[in-house]
Amino acid sequence: MTTSSVRTALVLAGGGSFGAVQVGMLKALSGAGLAADMVVGTSVGAINGAYFAGNPTPDGAAGLEAIWRALRRHDIFPITWWTLLGFARRRNFLVSSEGVRRLAETRLPYRRLEEARLPMHVVATDILSGDCTVLSEGSAADEANDGGRDILVRRLPPSCL
Repeated sequence: MTTSSVRTALVLAGGGSFGAVQVGMLKALSGAGLAADMVVGTSVGAINGAYFAGNPTPDGAAGLEAIWRALRRHDIFPITWWTLLGFARRRNFLVSSEGVRRLAETRLPYRRLEEARLPMHVVATDILSGDCTVLSEGSAADEANDGGRDILVRRLPPSCL
């Protein structure tokens, strides 16, 4: 294997508590001049990764930090008596993915995954089949032709984000 054939992927895991930690990692890596050839993420890692893939620089990491510092739980998980009532009615999710969709729509620096400065690959679980799905092109924040869900959140129940 030659040095020119080696590719580096930035892989960001899911799990809401990892989201802010990933921002610190992105700041450290980009600040040290370390660069990736592509970004792969799932759940919160897909959201952070999608933003960073659009601006994979120290400024991009600082912008992501500003977003995290401004976010509040109710921006993403607006739990109200109505959402609890909906859960009691046996919906397959506790809260809507609308908050995540709105975050992607208003904060991502591009509209389609293939427009990111670095290739972005979203790893998701298809909730109907249980199969792993890798999404590398298509709408990142605009409405997709699949009932109004976005590519970053359409196959993930909001409780996974």
